[in-house]
Amino acid sequence: MFYTSHKRHNRIAEKAGTFFPIRVSEGGRPQRSHPWQMLPIYNKEEKKWSGTFLPGLVNGLPPYVTMLYKNAPLEAQARIDEEKKEAGKEKAAPNDSVFVYLDEGGAITFDSFKDFSKGGAPEFFKKLGASDPVANRAGELESTATRLLKSCDIVLQQPRPSLTNKVDYGIFGAGVRITSTPGLFVPQNREAFLISVPVFVEKKEPPSFRNVFFNTFVDTGRDEFHLMRFFLLSPPLPLLNENDLSIWQPFMQYNCHYNLVHATQQIAKAKTNYEKPLTIQTGLAFGLADSIFNNLLTGGLNVGNDVLAYLNQRNLEGKFYVI
Repeated sequence: MFYTSHKRHNRIAEKAGTFFPIRVSEGGRPQRSHPWQMLPIYNKEEKKWSGTFLPGLVNGLPPYVTMLYKNAPLEAQARIDEEKKEAGKEKAAPNDSVFVYLDEGGAITFDSFKDFSKGGAPEFFKKLGASDPVANRAGELESTATRLLKSCDIVLQQPRPSLTNKVDYGIFGAGVRITSTPGLFVPQNREAFLISVPVFVEKKEPPSFRNVFFNTFVDTGRDEFHLMRFFLLSPPLPLLNENDLSIWQPFMQYNCHYNLVHATQQIAKAKTNYEKPLTIQTGLAFGLADSIFNNLLTGGLNVGNDVLAYLNQRNLEGKFYVI
């Protein structure tokens, strides 16, 4: 598809039609590229790669990245200076870590990578020389790669409210009394931010009631979304200096091409207040957690409905929507 003027379109279509059996259709020029497009930059002073982004919004606000004040754009430095002045604080030092928003030219540093020397490279890079090792006659793995490959993942993190839990144990006659007191924690800063990690790990299944009630699970208080993966492909081997990444070739693999809206899970209304302590009394000996848990699930306890409502309210994980 060509994006061009009507007159030029007609000339191109007429000329091309005389040589090739093709069809040409006209469409409107795209208004903008997707907001997560990244421009990779190599910092010669720090000897590290970093990436700048187009603004990309979450709930109408651009996420921020963490940078050194001396490396922050002038627009961000001016905002930071004004905020500190209003708060009666001293001006930020050059090596202070500060928040810089994407629409201020914020850049995220890539300083921790996954190494593909032991295998697992995508097929695209295998064709370029980043092959998996193969077994020799002795059964030992030997590298057949002609180029090296590294990658890191860019993750969007959105702070959200989370439920806390305090568990108290006490002796009740010959048995045990367990009191679980849930509470709500609301972070002061609800703005989304970006981080760089070697490998993004998807969250597993929600924690079980056993982990929640007995306080062996801690809610992170943030939701995560994998935006993109940044690859670095080395020149042909051998390398004079494997640690010199300035001559490595960058590639970007995007997982999201549009603006995002984050929706936080709300605490559902239940017959009981989620902050009401839940107490379990059992005649079983103290310390037998599995027996206590099994006894809890027998259904003969009055707190059964409260326990189920508490479990349903424990997960405040939100979702990201594409618009």
